[in-house]
Amino acid sequence: MVCTYTSVCALSVGQRSLQSHDTQVDPGSVAATAAATAAAIAAGADHEDEDLNDDRREDGYGEDRYGDDDIPHDERTEDSGEASIPGSTPEELLIDEHRIANAYIEALKYASLDDENLPPEVLERLRSPRAPPKIDDLDTTMSLRLYLSSPNISVECYNAICEAVCLRHPEDSLLSFDQVKKKLAEITGVVSLPVDMCPKSCHAYTGPIFGPLTKCYYCGEPRYDPLVLEATGGKVKRPRQVFHTMPLGPQLQAQRGTPEGATDMLYLRNATESIFVELKRKKKIEVYKDALYGTKYIDAVRNGEIGKDDPVLVLSVDGAQLYRDKKSDCWIYIWVLLNLSPHKRYKKRYILPGGIIPGKPKNFDSYLYVGLHHLSALQREGLPMWDALKKKVIDTNPYLALATADGPGLAMLDGTVGHTGALGCRVHCAVVGRHRPGAPCYYPAHLKPHDYNVAGCDHDSIDVSRTLVNAYQYKLAFVLASANQTQFELRRKQTGIAKPTIFSGILRRAKITDLFPLNIMHALNLNVPELHHRLMRGTMDCIAPDSKDAWAEWAVFMDNDRWEAHGRAVADTRPYFPGSFDRPPRNPAQKINSGYKAIEYQNYMYGLGPGLFYNVLPEKYWINFCKLVRVARIMFQHEITFDQVSIAHQTAVEYVKSYETLYYQQKVSRIHFCRQSVHNILHLAPETARGGPLSYTLQYPMERTIGNLGQEIKQPSNPFANLLQRAVVRCQVNALRALVLDLSCGGPEKRIRIELGDGYTALHPRDGSGQKIAGPEGLVICEALQGETDNYTQARLVRWARIRLPNGQIARCAWKEGQRPLENVRMARNIKVRAHSPLRMLALVSMYPPHDPTLFKKSEHTLRACTLPGANSLRVINVKDILSVVAMVPMPRHAWIEGKPTVFVVEKLGLDISHMGGAEEIA
Repeated sequence: MVCTYTSVCALSVGQRSLQSHDTQVDPGSVAATAAATAAAIAAGADHEDEDLNDDRREDGYGEDRYGDDDIPHDERTEDSGEASIPGSTPEELLIDEHRIANAYIEALKYASLDDENLPPEVLERLRSPRAPPKIDDLDTTMSLRLYLSSPNISVECYNAICEAVCLRHPEDSLLSFDQVKKKLAEITGVVSLPVDMCPKSCHAYTGPIFGPLTKCYYCGEPRYDPLVLEATGGKVKRPRQVFHTMPLGPQLQAQRGTPEGATDMLYLRNATESIFVELKRKKKIEVYKDALYGTKYIDAVRNGEIGKDDPVLVLSVDGAQLYRDKKSDCWIYIWVLLNLSPHKRYKKRYILPGGIIPGKPKNFDSYLYVGLHHLSALQREGLPMWDALKKKVIDTNPYLALATADGPGLAMLDGTVGHTGALGCRVHCAVVGRHRPGAPCYYPAHLKPHDYNVAGCDHDSIDVSRTLVNAYQYKLAFVLASANQTQFELRRKQTGIAKPTIFSGILRRAKITDLFPLNIMHALNLNVPELHHRLMRGTMDCIAPDSKDAWAEWAVFMDNDRWEAHGRAVADTRPYFPGSFDRPPRNPAQKINSGYKAIEYQNYMYGLGPGLFYNVLPEKYWINFCKLVRVARIMFQHEITFDQVSIAHQTAVEYVKSYETLYYQQKVSRIHFCRQSVHNILHLAPETARGGPLSYTLQYPMERTIGNLGQEIKQPSNPFANLLQRAVVRCQVNALRALVLDLSCGGPEKRIRIELGDGYTALHPRDGSGQKIAGPEGLVICEALQGETDNYTQARLVRWARIRLPNGQIARCAWKEGQRPLENVRMARNIKVRAHSPLRMLALVSMYPPHDPTLFKKSEHTLRACTLPGANSLRVINVKDILSVVAMVPMPRHAWIEGKPTVFVVEKLGLDISHMGGAEEIA
């Protein structure tokens, strides 16, 4: 598709339509394999990759229906599966942390819904679902609508509204506030499960080890209120603090409660069929369009692990600070349903809250156990659902495809060491880190430093174009066989594994090595941009004998005057960023050390960077930076072609090689320049092929959930209880909308608009009547209309100022936008258009000249710079040729092309993903 960039002059519709406790160890447990496997690992014994999950579903998408010997499997250079390892059973695991983790894993394998203290009616509903009830009582309907009219309605407000309604309609009998809450739980079946926890958040009282305790395993704090115990003679055991989990089962059952919901849930089934048809015909995936398009999901389907109607889940975990200046730390996790299309699954309406965990836990597994126990129980018993489309109960079985978190959260989920460990790679990469003599932190320096002989780190330079993957299961068994703490710490360093992950106890899930995807939101939007900023500012730690004088070539902003001038140049770009780009980057000289947002880093580094750093960074450093930008721009796309994946991988290899050559220079004193976030760039393209575009597993849905739930907190004295209440209501409201009612509240009356079709909408303001268009603009319009039925000699059109595009952006025209001073504008009249199609709904545009091809090539296809439109640049196009709104940012004078004023293109990264999550410009 040929695309060009232009500026909207006018839009027209009218005459022309526009628009330390012992535990038993099961012989089949992970612990039972440890001792026998340790010696084999140490000797380098080979084991064949076998899948632990041998019970294939007969009703799945297995080979009988879609399989084909020519369909590619996920190939990795070393064993990455979960092998069945023979061996004898040790009497007990010797490391305390391992005993606790293994106890949770074994408990999950025998989970039952009967053990969860669910209300009898909820339990009955989970096992024998029925068609959703019809609410015929108008008073009940009215009460529910009043309750849900505000996202955080108080008791006083609800009662006041009810009183006003009853004054006008005394015959109405509205439900009380408590009755509405009970009715909501009754209709949806959604409740929360309270569980005791340590008041210092050390652990929850769950599982076979922590569950029976009466005081904290770690800090010794009493579980129950001692005053209440004493006053009642030990009869009343009131927990000092609890946390809550929202069971997943009722929320999943609600999704098929209406024909519309059941139809939405068919997305995964239909997409899977299309994928296998494409694979059979073309032998490869040509365009990765979703997380379903990677080999991880495809192999799971081929192996019969996922049935046609099974819910396929993503668990997302993140920490949150509810108040900036108040101790309010907590953890939240949610479920995302891959059965829904990307345009639905990430929106607030379809996000399924899972649990609220106050504080900073020492043992996170003890809290996550409740939600995973419920999932495991559903998998063991099956989850029947009423399907409103088929009008019958169908059998399903949930499958856990992914578990996502940021770096610190991921270490808690997968049981690996942190990113500063010897093997700190998140994809179990075999690259061993290096450290400075006497320093504790490891860094993934691929090139061996000169004159370097640190034991355990002095391996040869690594070819970054080929990285091996660890044999996870055998490494884990090696760690579990540790005889004492000293040996455990040594083996932890050798393997990068600290303990078995609790997810090993989940029966129906992806392989452990496939379960935890890379998190590019923090790596590409925060870690890598901050690293390059510190390099250019010269603020990296300078370790002797290195000297900052040696950094002068690339630390171009060490001079404060030059840095402040650059900061002003960044701030001056604000008017050229459309509102759809979210937050434009603030002056980095003033704000980068005080809460610079991820979106600001993204717009600054990957949007403005190639243009503003041109002729500022020396050319070889600028080209290296542009390689990074090219990789990032590809990785944030929601659709990535097979060829783009190859280009991204090759560019990533070139970037990492040149980065280490230019900055690290194989100096021991600069090992800390080689960050894990730089190394992870090597895995982005391969992980895209294995799991689809990584933009579909970003933490943005989790971040948005934290944000919008946090906004509903109105009780600062007890924010955790208030947050829990809001999360439970969110679950119930979403379930109710899926089951029974359309509860969307009517907004204000929409202003004048015209739906143009295909997702395009013309928006106010507009001309009240047709206006004569004179001058060059009128001539261009008349010329474009020639050849129609009429012979146009003058143009009289109704102009519209704005148009909403299918991607949620709003394009504005110069007619209205030009009436405001530049400092008050977020310019949205620069657009990207496709090759012209027949004229039906018109837009008058001024076309930019073609970009400079030499600069474009030199910048690794990241800098499209051109001069301003000339006198003969006016064109008339079909409004549906507008693809997106872009920023056209002025280049600094020293970078002008042929001495003429020059602009360069900035496109919003991840635009489609943010639109899928519900982000849309306000009309």
